[in-house]
Amino acid sequence: MVYNREAVLRWRKTHPEEYKASRRRTYAKYREEILAERRLYNKRLKEEIVQHYGGKCVCCGETEIKFLTLDHINEDGFLWRKQFGRSGTVFYQWVKKMGFPKNLQLLCWNCNCAKHYYGKCPHKEGS
Repeated sequence: MVYNREAVLRWRKTHPEEYKASRRRTYAKYREEILAERRLYNKRLKEEIVQHYGGKCVCCGETEIKFLTLDHINEDGFLWRKQFGRSGTVFYQWVKKMGFPKNLQLLCWNCNCAKHYYGKCPHKEGS
C-alpha cells in the first residue's frame, strides 16, 4: 500500500480523536507482540550499556546482568531524576545518545545501595 506521508500527518493533526482510537485498536490487537518487542529492545539496550561499562560491578566484580545497574560516580543522580523524572530504559536511552558519559560506572544493586546509604560499599571498608 502506497500512501502520501504528508497527507497522513495532516489527517492525524486534523482528526486527533480518530487517530487515538485507531492507535488504541491497533495496540489492543497486537498487544502481546508490541510488549515482546519492547522487552527485547530493553534487554538489548541494557546488555549494550553493561558491556560498554565493563560487564561487571567495579566494586565486587558481580557479572549477573540482572543485578547490575548504573551509578553516578559523583552521587548526582538525583539531579538527572529531578530534571527528567525517569529512570530505567529512558535513562539507558539517554546514556547511549550522549555517548556513554564518563561520570557513570557499573555497580551491582548491593554495592550501589551501600554506596548511597553508607557513603561507601562495605567492600571498600578496608581501603
